[in-house]
Amino acid sequence: MAVVLVTTVWGVLEMLAGEILWGGVFLGMSALCAWRFATINYDFKSDD
Repeated sequence: MAVVLVTTVWGVLEMLAGEILWGGVFLGMSALCAWRFATINYDFKSDD
């Protein structure tokens, strides 16, 4: 979850610096990572 925290903070700092594009990129990446962490199936067992 550190990835989500770092990219969120970085995105907010970019937004505060006036870099809307880069802020959106980092906040979008943060949202994507958070979504994947929230929906991953940790109980999955492979057939190996």
